[in-house]
Amino acid sequence: MNSQSRHTGNESELKQLRESIQLLSERLDRLERRVGIDGGGQRFGDRPVSSPQPHPSITSAPVAPMSNSPVSAAESRIAATSEPVALPVEPIPYSAPASTTAVPVEVLPGDEDSFGAAAPQHRNLELTIGLNWSGWIGAVVVVLGVCFFIKYAWDQGWINPTPTMRIIAAIVTGVMLGAIGEWMHRRRVRILAATLHGAGLAIVLASFFGAYALWPQNPVLGVGAAFAGVAITAAVGVILSLHINSMVLAIIALVGAYLAPFVLDSGQDRSAELLAYLGVLSAVGWVLSCFKPRWIPLRKLAWTGTIVSFAAWWSGPGRRNDHQSLATTWLTIYWLGFFVEMILSLCRQRGQVVERMLDPACAILSLLNTAAMFGLLCVIYPRPEHRPMLGVVSLGLAGAHAAAVVLVRARGFAASSLLQSAALVTLAFPLLLDQFAITLAWLALAGVLAALAWQLNLPAARGWAIVLLLLSVWRLVSFDSGLRSEVVWSIGSFTVSRWMLMAWASAILAHGIAWLSPGGTGLLPGLQSRIAELLPTPKRFAGAGGALEGGGAGVLDYATAATDESHLLRRLDPVGVFVSACGTLCYVAAVASAYQGSALTLLLIVWTAAVVALGGVDRRLGYLPHAAVLAGLVSINWLLVDALAPIVEHWSYPRAKGLPLPLINSVAGNGALLSATIWGLWMQWRRSRAATASQTHTLIVWAAILLLVMLNVEACRFVDWLVVSGSAAISDVANVKQVVMSVLWATTGFVAVLIGFRRNIAALRYAALALLGLTLLKILVIDMAEVKAVWRILSFVVVGGLLLAVSYLYHRQSEGRAPTN
Repeated sequence: MNSQSRHTGNESELKQLRESIQLLSERLDRLERRVGIDGGGQRFGDRPVSSPQPHPSITSAPVAPMSNSPVSAAESRIAATSEPVALPVEPIPYSAPASTTAVPVEVLPGDEDSFGAAAPQHRNLELTIGLNWSGWIGAVVVVLGVCFFIKYAWDQGWINPTPTMRIIAAIVTGVMLGAIGEWMHRRRVRILAATLHGAGLAIVLASFFGAYALWPQNPVLGVGAAFAGVAITAAVGVILSLHINSMVLAIIALVGAYLAPFVLDSGQDRSAELLAYLGVLSAVGWVLSCFKPRWIPLRKLAWTGTIVSFAAWWSGPGRRNDHQSLATTWLTIYWLGFFVEMILSLCRQRGQVVERMLDPACAILSLLNTAAMFGLLCVIYPRPEHRPMLGVVSLGLAGAHAAAVVLVRARGFAASSLLQSAALVTLAFPLLLDQFAITLAWLALAGVLAALAWQLNLPAARGWAIVLLLLSVWRLVSFDSGLRSEVVWSIGSFTVSRWMLMAWASAILAHGIAWLSPGGTGLLPGLQSRIAELLPTPKRFAGAGGALEGGGAGVLDYATAATDESHLLRRLDPVGVFVSACGTLCYVAAVASAYQGSALTLLLIVWTAAVVALGGVDRRLGYLPHAAVLAGLVSINWLLVDALAPIVEHWSYPRAKGLPLPLINSVAGNGALLSATIWGLWMQWRRSRAATASQTHTLIVWAAILLLVMLNVEACRFVDWLVVSGSAAISDVANVKQVVMSVLWATTGFVAVLIGFRRNIAALRYAALALLGLTLLKILVIDMAEVKAVWRILSFVVVGGLLLAVSYLYHRQSEGRAPTN
């Protein structure tokens, strides 16, 4: 008897356990289908389940293997704890669902927007239309149909209720729809329940609006009663939205609450009450947004409703009654409330999936919030005497956003706050300072931001530094041109004005911003690592292969990538190249507008030499091509304007006054400096290992041509000096210059051939042979016709001898080895 009772109890417990496990298995399968995975990469119903082994204590009857049974392991554990009993065990029939549509998916409470479907990340369009859209559209259609029927019945005279009865009937209809929605909610038909609740709430809100607005001569309810009805209904709607976890219901309630002050307007000035009412609505939006972070549209609605309502109020009674202090106070409360709510929401959801949803929305809303507040303050205080106050407000807002960068770890919000802080400081300078000080402050701020971008690895700071630099240059050209007459320093005729110093500072700062690119190790590694957690970092080179990686502090390993010269363009910093080019253009334009002649050439050569020196330090900015282009422009200016123009002008008759000494003058000095600069460019290009042989040889020939021109100019100047000083009796100055130039060309060609063989530079040898050929042509065409016999004989003998010497050099080289490049 005891054995039989124990057998019955164990059988009932085992049956209950089987049922419980079966229910859990079905629920787990539904959850897995909703997520789309089962943790092992297979669907639950498709997993092979090992067959159970019979317990050794059950010997009276054979136990059939329970294939595909999810409860076999649990039964074995139960049997292991029981006494040996003769118990016939039957397998539990279990079959996995054949497809995802065979099992009804239940929507969990509080997750009505994430209806389960086979797709793991995207909602099924069919289910979305069938569950959500059809319900809401159906509710709207039903409400409109009822309204059309009632109007038709009234027009036909079937019913003729009084206005009071109409309002009561509408309110009762809305309440009944809400009651039906609550009943549906208890039956777990949550989406349809939310639809009915929303329809009922909209009808009740419209009823209270109509109670005052439809019969203006004899309203059913006064302004106060109708407003109270709307406020209470909206409060009930918010509570119901939390009860059934429906964001749409809260949106309907807030829309009605924001419309109430304008639909139920009595025409009286109740500015304080209106702004306080908007503050209450904003607070409701803050609380809902903070505790319901997924309700992102609700936050946007609350902000839009508050700002639009405030702007509408100020355009009417606010401006008319001069409520500046009241407007400033409440506008500050609104801005601060939304700003703090976004920070708290992001901090509460730190490290969670919801933070990824909130981050971009809050970043954009923070930007709009600050822009709206500052813009409305400018509208409220439009007079010039209010500019200092607006500047202080701008600095205060900038400080708040700078604090947000430290408090919030969300990257998008932190980047938006950083840019807003820099923009607000930029706006504060024109409001607090005047004229020249604005440009100076912008340049100083650009330098600070460039340093921060370099030290803390902040690409956004570098971007705003570039914007400030362009603004400073624009202001320097447009508004500060009057500073050209304010001389700061002068040496003889060479003067430097305050405007020129600012232009030079802008050009130098441009190259500083280009050179201080984000990605360096920095001097503050602790703070840099903290910033790296907040903001995205640029990609870096992982090795010589040029593969890019991201994350971490993001150090740009250009030294490693420099081993592969085929990736030169990949290593270039396009932003830095653009900024450095802008700096050079600013410098060239500034000095060209203030100086001319040798002073202009000298200033351009100094800048070119600095760019060449930078090319050996940092190759990311393309300084070597930059310097080559600039040196070409300077060479053309020196050749045509400084060197050749005076010689051609006084070719036959040297000027008697102001003739500079040969080789000791500004033109010769500039030519020597320019040749040395090009020689330095050649050396830097060779070290970079990025130039071809033709490019380097072109630079050598270029420098040689400049030296040749300089020697020709100085030789002609020497002849002029002999004539003017009376040291030699020269009757025909032009003929003497022709002979001197022929001898000089031939000598230069011979020396160039020697250097070409010594340094094994084929391009220089080719240029020397071309110069010798040109010299011979000059002798035959010009010297034969114009030069006197004595000078003609001299030029022929010297040039012929040099050509023979060149031929001898080539024969000696051909005997040893052929000249190569």
